[in-house]
Amino acid sequence: MTHSEMRDYVYARLPLRKHLVPRESIDELVDQAIANWPSEVLTQCRGDDDYAEVMQANVGSLRRRIRANDYGFLWTLLLSALASAVIELILRWWLERRANRVLMLVWRQEAVK
Repeated sequence: MTHSEMRDYVYARLPLRKHLVPRESIDELVDQAIANWPSEVLTQCRGDDDYAEVMQANVGSLRRRIRANDYGFLWTLLLSALASAVIELILRWWLERRANRVLMLVWRQEAVK
């Protein structure tokens, strides 16, 4: 899977409200989630409660970045709701197999460059 295919993967699985915002905005959410993915912390998690706590912090961080872009109120609300779904989808994918975790590390390194 490539980074571009990950964007497609997430977009295809998002709820219908995804059609209320441009695809580029959703791709940007995916990119931001990947660039800030807490792989090191997630590898230390031992159960659903641990994952939920880390993901809650990750969603909060992504929402703060959305608010920092100074979108309008409605736009911020829509993107914040989609941010939760994006993080959840990426987490499920990340947990599926070890190869996915390695891909995420590669994408994060590319995002930092």
